[in-house]
Amino acid sequence: MESSAGSSFGLNANGDFSLGSFGWGAGDMDFPALGGGFGYLASSRPGVYGNLASAKIIKVADLNRGLHLQCFYNVYGNNCRIYLGLTCYDASHNGLGNVYARGSTDGPGGYQVDWTYKGVIDGASVPVYGVHDRLPPGTAYVQLIFYANYPDSGGPFPGGYVQISQFWLEEVGSVQQARGLISDEATTRSNADSALSGRVSTTEAKLNLDQDSNLYARIRSEETARANGDGALATRASNLEVSATASSVNTLNQNPSFSFWTDPNGLPNGWGWWIAQGTVTRNQTDNSSGGYAFRHNIPAGYEGGIMQGACRLQPGWYVMEADIELLDGNLTGAGLTVEGVFNLDFAREPDVNKEVSAGGWKRRRFTKLFYCDRPLNNWHAMTNWGSFAPLNYKYMDWHYCGVRPATAGEILAQKVDNDVNGAGGAIARIGAEETARANGDSALAGRTTVVEAQVSNDSNNLVRNATFNAPGWGRGSYGIPPYWGGWAQDNGGYIGWNDRPSKYGAPCPLQIDRQGDQNGITQYFPAPIGAGWYVIEADVDFEDGNHAGSGVHVQFNNGYARNLSFGTEPDTNGGIGSFGNVNRKFSTLFYNGANSPGVSLYLMAGWTGFTGTSWGYGFLRTIWHKVTFRPASEGEIAARKVQDANITARVASVESTTATINGKTQAYFSKTASVPGATAFIAAQALNDQGQATSDVAIGGSMIALYNTQDGSAKRAMYLTGGNAVFDGQITARTGVRVGTGTFALALAPADFPVSNGTVINYGYDLGRVPAITFGACPIALNPGEVYQAYAENASSTGFTARLLIQSAPVSSNQSVGPGYSVNGSQAYDIGKGTPDASNGSYTFNCYGTLTAYGYREDYSDSCVSADAYVPSGKQAFELAPGDEMLVLNESMDGYTRERVQQSYVAEEESVSITTETGITLTASVSTPITLRDGRQIRIREVLGEDVAVLDQGTFRWEKITYIEEVGVRRVARVSVNNNTYAAGDEPERMIFTHNIIKGQTPGSLYYAEGSATIGLWTLVNGGWVRAGQGYVWANGTYSTGGAKQLSWSLSQAVSSGGYVSGFRITIDASDYGAAIGAFQSVTWVTQSTSGSRSATPNGEIVTATVRPQ
Repeated sequence: MESSAGSSFGLNANGDFSLGSFGWGAGDMDFPALGGGFGYLASSRPGVYGNLASAKIIKVADLNRGLHLQCFYNVYGNNCRIYLGLTCYDASHNGLGNVYARGSTDGPGGYQVDWTYKGVIDGASVPVYGVHDRLPPGTAYVQLIFYANYPDSGGPFPGGYVQISQFWLEEVGSVQQARGLISDEATTRSNADSALSGRVSTTEAKLNLDQDSNLYARIRSEETARANGDGALATRASNLEVSATASSVNTLNQNPSFSFWTDPNGLPNGWGWWIAQGTVTRNQTDNSSGGYAFRHNIPAGYEGGIMQGACRLQPGWYVMEADIELLDGNLTGAGLTVEGVFNLDFAREPDVNKEVSAGGWKRRRFTKLFYCDRPLNNWHAMTNWGSFAPLNYKYMDWHYCGVRPATAGEILAQKVDNDVNGAGGAIARIGAEETARANGDSALAGRTTVVEAQVSNDSNNLVRNATFNAPGWGRGSYGIPPYWGGWAQDNGGYIGWNDRPSKYGAPCPLQIDRQGDQNGITQYFPAPIGAGWYVIEADVDFEDGNHAGSGVHVQFNNGYARNLSFGTEPDTNGGIGSFGNVNRKFSTLFYNGANSPGVSLYLMAGWTGFTGTSWGYGFLRTIWHKVTFRPASEGEIAARKVQDANITARVASVESTTATINGKTQAYFSKTASVPGATAFIAAQALNDQGQATSDVAIGGSMIALYNTQDGSAKRAMYLTGGNAVFDGQITARTGVRVGTGTFALALAPADFPVSNGTVINYGYDLGRVPAITFGACPIALNPGEVYQAYAENASSTGFTARLLIQSAPVSSNQSVGPGYSVNGSQAYDIGKGTPDASNGSYTFNCYGTLTAYGYREDYSDSCVSADAYVPSGKQAFELAPGDEMLVLNESMDGYTRERVQQSYVAEEESVSITTETGITLTASVSTPITLRDGRQIRIREVLGEDVAVLDQGTFRWEKITYIEEVGVRRVARVSVNNNTYAAGDEPERMIFTHNIIKGQTPGSLYYAEGSATIGLWTLVNGGWVRAGQGYVWANGTYSTGGAKQLSWSLSQAVSSGGYVSGFRITIDASDYGAAIGAFQSVTWVTQSTSGSRSATPNGEIVTATVRPQ
């Protein structure tokens, strides 16, 4: 058998002695340094009796299942008397004898012992001291033993000694049996689900046939049956858990579940510091993955983690696994690595549920299959590592951290087997199964959603804004929510929004901090309240304090009252007391003895009435997700028990609201939400008021939107507002679209396109036919004899090219005496020919005058944010259009003001993502400038470590950039906001201010103006044509006041038709941007020919082409 790393062995620790003497007790045995002794790391002394025993007493789950022992050792020198095997103990740890796998005198050489114990030794052979393949009756625990030079049969032998390389014990077929048990369990659960489905169908039928007499009895029977089933499951899960503990046989690192931790003030056994940073706690758990969790609290900006050496990965396929829980902060910076070569980043790679997220305070499990192409040894659990930067604060538990060889099935499928926690064991799934099945009612609720909808009492809740979802309340809202009033706020304790997700779809939950004795809010119900049974329910997160002194109080105006004290009354899981930072749900059933003209409800983070004393319990943070005060249902009154809070919390809507539960649900469903001035409703009707069958569904509101999930997030597809439908995505109609009752299947409104000569217009879609295209009037006055010609070239159903021409017939003042050359078979005369003998005429047109153009510095380039970036209006960048309002950095750079978009279009460009110290991110093109606090502007790739302006949930401040990542070519939106620095970000309401052009401030910079001027067509005497030359013409030099810039075009070819818009570029060497602009604005341009002069604007002669349907 090939040797592997120490913790790749089974029920005992350090089976290959790669961690020295760890996990072993020894007498007269040596443990050379790691890596020494040619791999033989435990040695007896020559000629001296030596003994070795595992420090761990190993529990035997099943005597009939079997234990498999393996040992590899070499004998040197003379003969050596060897005994190796197990010492057996009963349940009270009384010795039952030794059962050996080998007892012999061995000469020099190498030996392998491969031995299986299974079954029970006959009573006649007990007590046992000999070689056996069975165990003594009553064996509950065993211990590995190895005796060298044992003093019997003439020993010890002078000079003989032994070196042991591997010694370990595992349960026979543990993984295979685990898989079998899981398969059996799946079959059992499937059958149970089928039975349950039948029972639910029966229940539903009862509901729809106006027969509810047995409803509650049937549900209670079902709960009892499920409880019995869960009890059976717990037994099976226990057996499976014992079987699956052998899964650690495959891990290359030792103590992966941290269950072996002898020093509570140190690290788990077998683990050492990579970088010692932060605080460490040995956290006691009841998880099936082990008795302890490695709890690590580390501040932002610091690296820290633990590691193991000697894991001995050789080339091949492996799986890295982790089971972690984030208690505070976020996961950015955390993950796994093998010597920094093969990594798993918790914040950027998917967990086993395909979730990719750095946030979320919850338990998560990660696995990754990878190929190791070289020998490696070191295995790291990184709470914070620079390669996973940024290094954020985090408070987390490590429940499991292991690396193991991949199974043949995983290698073939190229996928980690997560069904039984891979070959790494079934422990995590057993724990999840036990948790999921712990409550029979919760299991039932998952299969009876129809019944839940029928019997839910949410519709009877008297509390307004019970989940803090009313208009006017949301993220960034401070103070008391709508419909609630103030009660007490000792020492200014905080009341307002909390940034964690609401459990009931609200923008955020309500936070109330206890800073003294009395802290809370109230709501008064002025309507008469009848005598009878009522229910209070609450769903609350607790942080950083004692739960005692907090709760809900109901005060009727008739003198009756009810206190629900969170510190002294049981929650829905039966817990009484204070349990640290947890979520708890409470419900209570109570009686109001008389009619009351009103009632007051109080939500209290602190009240002395709960404790009977004014002695303070200190600070406590309560985060309220929901509170309910309602009349009890008939079933609750009959059972004297509140309906399971887990069921009520999951029911999102209530069917059967017209009368009683008896029968009405078959005909009508309705849900309405309203506040003064606004109402939203949804209704479904199967039977109208005349008793006729129908199937009407109505949805109403000021805006109605449809969403679907894509890439893990909700994407809006369309919405209705103002009587109009707006579609965010593409519309596909497989059999055609018809508008109104007209002849056309689809009518398009006329569209205007600004064009100049040669402009190519693409409609973006195939219109299916060639539309009519008309052009506007000539933008400048024509000279005598000139003709303006505008037409669409290459017109099709997808676009056209605009042609805008001015034809002229000049009278030559300098015509050659005779014809100089032939054009299309006719003789042509030169006009203004510079050289009499030239074969072709050359014409020069000079330009003077005023230039209105945009000046910019030579390092200017297009810059833009991601097309998917959000702006303060809630739009994404690709949706922006001219006139949209944006927030831009003000001149004093201590806040923002408002400007409107001038232009915006989408392109593709190489991009990067930048992140601030609080996690605000922006993706933008590499050419994007960022404005700094001192007014400088630098490219986005240079901004690491610099302070930038941010807008976080409406709050303006400056923050440092801590992380930059290259993200490749992305779709970007080139947005111009009047040369201002505007706010945009990858997440809504979390934005960084970015510029779209660098303003020139460097003395001596070169500034350019670019444009074009239309040169008209000039007719030769014989009817031929000439036009302006191709390409840019450059006019450079130093500008001086009153001077003129001259551009020249050479008319050097004869053409049959058409015209040309000639481009130009002027360079000004000015001391600053303002001087350059002034220089450009003081120059005038005129085109001049032999026939007269033609005025031209620098940007070309622009007209409007209107596209209309044929």
